[in-house]
Amino acid sequence: LQTRHVDVFARYVVMLPEFFAPRPRVGPGRFVFDFQRPRGADNAELVREMKESGVFKSSEVEAAFLAIDRGQFVPRDAIDSAYEDGPLRCRNFHLSQPSLYSDAVHALELELGVSVLNVGCGTGYLSCIISEITGPSVHHGVDVHEEVLEHARSMFQKLNKPFIKFFRVNALDLDLEQSMLYDRIYLGACAGGDAKRLLDLLAVGGILVGPFETSQGQFFRRVRRRSETEFEVENLKGVQFATLKCPTAESPKFVLPYPAWTPETSGSYPRRFIAALRAVLTCTYRRGCSAGLLPRDIWISQIFGFVHPRWFDQPLGDTRVEILEDGTQRPMGAEGEVDRARHARETLELLARHGLLVFGRAPAVPAGEDAGDPFGLLAPPPPAEGSQEESSDQDSDEEVTSSAEEHSEDMYLRDT
Repeated sequence: LQTRHVDVFARYVVMLPEFFAPRPRVGPGRFVFDFQRPRGADNAELVREMKESGVFKSSEVEAAFLAIDRGQFVPRDAIDSAYEDGPLRCRNFHLSQPSLYSDAVHALELELGVSVLNVGCGTGYLSCIISEITGPSVHHGVDVHEEVLEHARSMFQKLNKPFIKFFRVNALDLDLEQSMLYDRIYLGACAGGDAKRLLDLLAVGGILVGPFETSQGQFFRRVRRRSETEFEVENLKGVQFATLKCPTAESPKFVLPYPAWTPETSGSYPRRFIAALRAVLTCTYRRGCSAGLLPRDIWISQIFGFVHPRWFDQPLGDTRVEILEDGTQRPMGAEGEVDRARHARETLELLARHGLLVFGRAPAVPAGEDAGDPFGLLAPPPPAEGSQEESSDQDSDEEVTSSAEEHSEDMYLRDT
């Protein structure tokens, strides 16, 4: 087996208990399992089935899913699967299952007016659902497929959501020092290693939800930024996502733009930026201060809107710290990326040991004696009695090869 196949198989084996966990449905004694995905004839029936499965934890989230028709965000040749609670993949159109989106919306703790960034935004299905809760706030998305973004923009126009802006750019090409900071971020693809630096786009007090690659596999995480250097990490469940695509060539950094500052939107900007504006306005009252040469109204209406909000940030360097659920602190990135080869070897060893314990019984070994190889897996089978000892080199090679193949197949069957 190839390493990547073993790795994927092992992750699904680990997820089996959660995958088959029953969820209560309406009515006594009725259960629905995750592999029995809710499916409806239209969006309303899909939402009703999801509600009966216990997916929604609030009526607000349920109403948001009911208001956005999933079938309008998929290509025509995939419409048969549009109203099934499962992932949908057709060419470059990728949508996660609605129940996972529901978990993400709940974990983001959305509020009216918060700014949102959707990484791997796709056709905008999730962004439209989120906007039903946040209202017409700043909402940006990034993706690399133009055909998908064109479909999303047509849907925004149709649903009267012009405030949602999508950009064609690789998330790993974003300028993390000059781009806007967001109150909420959703990752639609797995981040690991250097991609974890996307957390720099999260405002203090903000929440990021998405899959992360760790040394133990992929986890759907909620990350809350406590301060400029501290990030509180919570693993929600194990998942399997495609990873963020690395840029094929070195591209110029892309800056996600801030909207022009106004007194009404002042609360959504970095604190250092607001402190700088207040300092300028305070100086207008002081004699001899050059800021007083211009009226306050000119500063507010004509100048502050052109000042970049990130100009006043302090460089963080490599001082970011992750705070785990048990309170343990460690430098961000200390996990590294999963060693797939080592993970595959450990998985095969674990499966082999489990198979020997379940399906095989080692013969009893008297005390003081070496157990050796009780299952006969380490040594080739002994030659049959009366076999010819002398043979040509070619015959000998063929016999050894055949024995090795038989031994390998026998070992594989026993381990499985």
